[in-house]
Amino acid sequence: MSVTPSESKLIQALVGNIFTKLNLTYSVVNEDLVGMNSRVEKLEKLPEGLGLLGCLKELRADWTAIRQTPSSIVLLKSLETLSFQGCKGSTCNSWSSSILSLFFPQRGEKYMALKLPALSGFESLTNLNLRDCYLKSIPTDICRLSSLQSLGLSGNDFDSLPGSFNQLSKLVYLSVTGCKMLRELPELASSVSTVNACNCESLTTISSPAKFKNIDGFWFTNCFKLAENKHNILTDTLLSNQFQGSYGRRRKSLNIIFPGSEIPKWFTRQNATGHSVSIKLPRNWYNKKFLGFSVCAAIGLMDDILLKIGIQVKIGESLRRYHPYISCVMKYETLWVGYVSRHFLDLNQLEVDRMNEGGIEFVAHFIRKDDLDIADGCMGYKYDDKLNLMHPGVKKCGARLVYEDDDEVENVIATSKRRRDVPTGHPNTKKLRPLML
Repeated sequence: MSVTPSESKLIQALVGNIFTKLNLTYSVVNEDLVGMNSRVEKLEKLPEGLGLLGCLKELRADWTAIRQTPSSIVLLKSLETLSFQGCKGSTCNSWSSSILSLFFPQRGEKYMALKLPALSGFESLTNLNLRDCYLKSIPTDICRLSSLQSLGLSGNDFDSLPGSFNQLSKLVYLSVTGCKMLRELPELASSVSTVNACNCESLTTISSPAKFKNIDGFWFTNCFKLAENKHNILTDTLLSNQFQGSYGRRRKSLNIIFPGSEIPKWFTRQNATGHSVSIKLPRNWYNKKFLGFSVCAAIGLMDDILLKIGIQVKIGESLRRYHPYISCVMKYETLWVGYVSRHFLDLNQLEVDRMNEGGIEFVAHFIRKDDLDIADGCMGYKYDDKLNLMHPGVKKCGARLVYEDDDEVENVIATSKRRRDVPTGHPNTKKLRPLML
């Protein structure tokens, strides 16, 4: 929407007056209103003339009492961020209802779900936050947000999502944490890299999990009903897909947290009774196709403690610590899958030689909430004795060498076996140590 400079100044003056009375904040850049943020819990509606602000790029009305947006909001074609987090208009706002509540108090205040505008017109929208809005359903036209990259739907009451969710071709991040009625996660676009679905207690199905190939975060803590389907979801195909192609070569992290107690067989080296796992390496393991190590830990019940999962990487006397993920409180047995990349290890030749002789050890541990600030200062190579590391929750561990081509693991094993099986006295005989992958 194009306006003249004089019209822009007039709109700013009018809006500024309205926003001052409503206790709203706004920002102006190049004489155009581009951002608007509410900080009033009792605010029940936005100005009807909101659609005149054609240059508005950001609109936040979090934790207000808004039940319905003005019809003109669909005219905000430049809007990039729209947030109504925590909007909970009370259903008992009338005078008579207020009087009745004095004589017949209810156990808890009832709220009305936010009534959403038509979403298909927001062509520039990249960030939509509808957390904690008491939504009973998600409109199908949400799938027409062609620019959407981040979608927050946590803490709502819907039991399903539109089947056409995979049409959100640019979606990267989806959060449905605490959607306790949600039963199924539909097929998502291949662009999605992070799904946060912790505490979705009714969730039983994830559609087409093998199609996820770009996972950075895949978080399903306390989704206990998924445990029945874990063998159909946390498959060898899902795991190996994360390291194939160009994305696998660029990958620096991987965090999957999922209900379960058994280490997937994809992890070729396993320790069924402890919090650490060691790998003795074949001679030719550190080749051009080597990407890193994937690690898995089976975690027991850890009630009422917010923990940070970590991995210590031991190479001889050298120790590196990797803290990839802050978990929810774990109410059920959980599997965590992580990744220690070649980039993170940044090995020099001396360390490679050391690993050729002594292998590598991974130790899974937790850090208490009180120690998180210390841990954040100990990323990478740093070590701090002040950290209170805990291991009792880790029941089992597994690890695997990761290569660009998953078949490369078998090639490395086969090559080492051929060398080991050369007859004694043969000119190609070399002293080899036992192979364990």
